[in-house]
Amino acid sequence: MPPERQHTTLVAKQFEEQLGFYTSEARSARDSRIVSFLAETLARDASLRAQGRLRICEFGGADGILLRSLRERLGEALELTNAELVDAYRPRQASPAIRFVRTSILQPQFADASFDVVIARHVLHHLIGDTLGATRANQARAFAELARVTRPGGLVLVEEHLNPSAFACRLFYFLSRMATQLKMRLPWFEVTPYTVVAFLTPDEFHRAARHATQLQTLVEEPNPAPMPIQWRLTLLRRNSTNLFIALRRT
Repeated sequence: MPPERQHTTLVAKQFEEQLGFYTSEARSARDSRIVSFLAETLARDASLRAQGRLRICEFGGADGILLRSLRERLGEALELTNAELVDAYRPRQASPAIRFVRTSILQPQFADASFDVVIARHVLHHLIGDTLGATRANQARAFAELARVTRPGGLVLVEEHLNPSAFACRLFYFLSRMATQLKMRLPWFEVTPYTVVAFLTPDEFHRAARHATQLQTLVEEPNPAPMPIQWRLTLLRRNSTNLFIALRRT
């Protein structure tokens, strides 16, 4: 099934404008549950290193802070790939050990079973299509592609911001799309003329994940999402969570 069209130019412009902001978010990457989970898993399951060197790919890895943190925690016997849509991140990689590949999670230029561990961290809500329905199809397609490039027995690790209100998710999508059409800038709310987001509810997230039938859930941990005061005042992101989920490729 061909992927729905993603507005890659829109997404690229958003991140190019906000390179500094996402670099300032590096601490959250260093503290990601992905780092500790992978360290714990490797300590009790050596089969992940079946090829000798552990092949790890992060989709949408920005400047590679998470990948560098994994290298610092797990040692140097790693092959690290940052599969990133925005080429402006290429010279900003946090470690020379990271291989930067400009590609999309919806059409990754990797062969089947290329990696032992595949990561997508806060990527899904940026997979914007022509409509909300097309966007949801992109989000489901992303799980299928993550499964495809992971070897049998390997891991798919995802972190994603979820909102329990379907109304709020749809409102964010339509308001952010309107803001791009009106060329609005609201720095306090991180709104630019290129910012469109499509958050998922927990049910929508799990429906998307089930699109990849080869993935089996190992761990699922919802954690409260830190929320700046301006968003708390709107009540639109009340009870939002950052979900960490680990899936095994069967």
